[in-house]
Amino acid sequence: MREQSVAEIVRLTDPSAAEELVAALCDAGADVERQDDRTIVVNGGDEDLPTELVFFVRAWAGLRQPVEFELLSA
Repeated sequence: MREQSVAEIVRLTDPSAAEELVAALCDAGADVERQDDRTIVVNGGDEDLPTELVFFVRAWAGLRQPVEFELLSA
C-alpha cells in the first residue's frame, strides 16, 4: 500500500517568528515552504506528521518568547 503525502499548515500569530521556525524545521530535515509572512506549509510522508509537528513546534516555541500558533491540515 502506497503512503499518501501529508501536508500541514502552521500559522503563527507573530510573523517575525516565522523565519526562525522555518530555519529550525529545515535543520530538522523537514520539507518546508513559506506561504506568507506568518504561514508555513510542512510537507511530510505519513499520517504521523500532525502529531510530530505539534510536538516540534511546541518545543521550539518553549525555547523562545512564547509564540502562539495553530496547526491546520492542508
